Amino acid sequence: MQTQNAKPDSALTSAKKMADIAGLPWSEVQPIYRALQETDETLTAWLPKSQGRAVFLAHPNYIARLLIALGSFADAKSAHAVVTRAQELTLNGRKKYLSELPGVASRSPIEDIFARILTNPSEADKLQDIEFHPDTPRIIFRWKDETENVFICPNEMPVERARFITKRGLMRCEMFRLLSRSIEWRTGPCPVDFSIASEGEDQ
Repeated sequence: MQTQNAKPDSALTSAKKMADIAGLPWSEVQPIYRALQETDETLTAWLPKSQGRAVFLAHPNYIARLLIALGSFADAKSAHAVVTRAQELTLNGRKKYLSELPGVASRSPIEDIFARILTNPSEADKLQDIEFHPDTPRIIFRWKDETENVFICPNEMPVERARFITKRGLMRCEMFRLLSRSIEWRTGPCPVDFSIASEGEDQ
C-alpha cells in the first residue's frame, strides 16, 4: 500500500517483509531470491540487482515472482524455471492477448492478479486463499464470495513444459491482507531509485 508521502521500500526490504509475514526465515527465502536475480540462457532475470546508489524499489511484480516460486515449492535450482513457466498461465487457459506475448512491454496475467491483490487492501480483503496445484498445473484464486479464478497453461502448450508445481501449496488471505498494508510500493515501470545508497542491498 502506498501511503501519502511515504518513501517506497527497496525491493530487498519488501522481500524481507514478505518472508517475515509468511513466517519464513530469511535464510530459507534468500537462496531463492538470489536465484531469481540470476540470468538464464535468454539473459532473463526475474528479480533486479541493485548496484551502488541505484537501488530498485519495491514492486508488486517482484513479490509476485517470489511468491510463485515459494508457492510452487521451488528451491534455488528450480526457482528461475518455475517463474518462467508461470508466465505462460492465463485465466482458464485462454490464448494470450497481443500485449501479453513476449516482448519488452509484455504483461503477465498471473503477475497482474497478484499485483492487484498486493497493492490494494480492499482486494486482499476479498481473497479467501490461493492454491498451487500440481495436477494439470494451475494456480487458483478463491474469493470470499465463493467465486474463483483459475490460471492454467493454454491448451497448445506441451504437457512436459507446463509442469512446474511439485506439491500442493496453499496461501491464506491473512498473509495478503498484511502484505497489502505493510509494503510501501513503487508501482510504475522499471522501479529504480538513484538517490538511495544501501550497502549490501542485494543480500
